[in-house]
Amino acid sequence: MSQRSILIAANPRSGSTNRSDLVNALASKLRLRSFEVEIVHDLEQLRLLSHERNASSRLYGVVGAGGDGTASAVVSRIPDSIPFFPYPLGTENLLAKQFDIDANPDRAAATIETGKTKTLDAGLANDQLFLLMIGIGFDAFVVQDVHGNRKGHLNRWSYWFAIWRAIFGYRFPELRFQNIGDGNVPRVSIEEASTAAAVAGCSDAEPTSLKMGNAKWLFVVNLPRYANGLSFAPWADGNDGKLDLCSFRQGGLWRSLPYVYSLFRGSHARLRDFETLQCEKLQIVSDEVVPYQIDGDAGGLLPLTVQVLPNRYRMIVP
Repeated sequence: MSQRSILIAANPRSGSTNRSDLVNALASKLRLRSFEVEIVHDLEQLRLLSHERNASSRLYGVVGAGGDGTASAVVSRIPDSIPFFPYPLGTENLLAKQFDIDANPDRAAATIETGKTKTLDAGLANDQLFLLMIGIGFDAFVVQDVHGNRKGHLNRWSYWFAIWRAIFGYRFPELRFQNIGDGNVPRVSIEEASTAAAVAGCSDAEPTSLKMGNAKWLFVVNLPRYANGLSFAPWADGNDGKLDLCSFRQGGLWRSLPYVYSLFRGSHARLRDFETLQCEKLQIVSDEVVPYQIDGDAGGLLPLTVQVLPNRYRMIVP
């Protein structure tokens, strides 16, 4: 087998329809470029094959054909040194959009062969890898609802129906967070975080020095893109060795609507209720049952420890 071997990890459930035709088209385009291509649908098989071929220097790269959840699942199973390419066949495809990658088989094959590799940070949420972001609270409640009721492929309507249900079903419990990644700052028990007043105000793109606090909405950002063109931390840098925590203090429908409006306008960083901090490691807890989502997939329930993994993977980009 040549050193131009490529594994395509294809998620047959990604997106709103079956996209196997695009997976096969990409494989054909790569074979025309003299790559040896194998399509796999099992993540354990991917792990075994990628490590085996990497050990014998036969693996050129791995393609994750699916959505953002597929991308993080694939990256977590392949060797760090092997270049990864996200082939966007999911609902949002935020990772691919961040780097202007689309699902055209010709362009994708050309990028895989002639594109550059970019080293990027990832994050670890408890024991699960993520590439983009974590949402804690309302949006995770929506994701949990969508995936709990999933019967096949997803589309945007699946999420809008779940958002409508969450508006009347989610109670916005208090979330407490603590930055525990800076060794130069004395650690304070996270139970005391609720007594630390949130730092009022925030510049448009500069994180505060807040080390602990409480909020009703929380997001941990590695790369800036979020669904529907929104961005909680447009200043986030995916290879700075830091994560950006973004929080809104208040909850409830009538306090949340102005938050959403300001997010669409890109003016949320000027809100007094909005806070952001950069961190390497943090802890998030609540006294109530609160879900979190990872790269658009249901992650689990709090408590949650999050940390950055600097220079975790290499990605092929145009």
